[in-house]
Amino acid sequence: MLGICTRYCHHEAPQIGMRIADWELDRGGEASLFSTTKCPPRLDARWDKDVAATSKLRFTDWAEKCSTILWTHVPHPEQISWCTSRGINTVLYPLWHELQDKDRTAIKLANWVVSPSAESARLIANRMGVRKSLGAPFDTGLPLTCKDERLKPNYIWVLLPLFDQEPYKTEGTAIEVAGRLLAARDDIVLTAIYNSSTITSWAKRRLNDFRRFFGQRMRIIRSLPIARRPLVFRDHDLTMWPAHYDSACLTPLMSLTMSTPVISFNFPPASEFLTKENSVPVKCDGHYNRIGVPHVDPDYQLYERCLQNVVMNRDYLLSLQQSVLQGLDRRRTVFNDVLARVIC
Repeated sequence: MLGICTRYCHHEAPQIGMRIADWELDRGGEASLFSTTKCPPRLDARWDKDVAATSKLRFTDWAEKCSTILWTHVPHPEQISWCTSRGINTVLYPLWHELQDKDRTAIKLANWVVSPSAESARLIANRMGVRKSLGAPFDTGLPLTCKDERLKPNYIWVLLPLFDQEPYKTEGTAIEVAGRLLAARDDIVLTAIYNSSTITSWAKRRLNDFRRFFGQRMRIIRSLPIARRPLVFRDHDLTMWPAHYDSACLTPLMSLTMSTPVISFNFPPASEFLTKENSVPVKCDGHYNRIGVPHVDPDYQLYERCLQNVVMNRDYLLSLQQSVLQGLDRRRTVFNDVLARVIC
């Protein structure tokens, strides 16, 4: 059985865990989720009950039933050593923006370290001296969806996803850029999605100000379940994603899978799959932290100009929507192949 140890909360880590657990079930195996978070919230109807059941067990009692354990974070080295001593295959799928120097010991103890991007895999191999470091570009597992090119609505629907950890990866300027877009063009409908637990009071007030001023052209969706998010991406024409850093890029990947282009800063790891053929990559400078993880130095003036330009050219936006799926099938193949190699 595949065991996945994760923080079951409003975060990308449990979504990665659930995706890999679903992958294991789809190939005929068994999977179980174990949460390190006390009082985990409801995230997914399929896995909420499993997490509630395993929360009553000690980690060691749960782990003994598993042939492979995959962590979506870097655990304490003793936890990995305990599993290894009992013949349990150990796999890490960490988020590189959370890595610290102290994680080197645990990372080197694992049988495999899998990363959601090629550059993350190289960083772990070169900077942390890990020999078994593999890149498994994250794949959403969703059906690759095409928009009907014959449909040409009167409005351009723009999505601003601020759920889970997304507000921490950007700044309030992004909300102001979205507001100025509404003010500049009468043919824009803006949708903002957020969780009340992870967005600031200022941001909520500002979005409510937009709704009072722009009326039905400003839509707010609160606490949207994970299972319903893909449909919202599908129903929009463009996704604003001005993140300064990321690891698995779940949000832009979900958007592309639903055939909705993304306007994003052009910096790793997003630059590995967001191109001029499927999205709007915005030039930017950046820096690297002490571990070697890239962070954007954002240019919101340029971001805003690119945003205004793409919504002014509907034919260009339509062409992006028709080519947005390029490369996603290959990405899915690599994801499946790497997981099959490391999970036994």
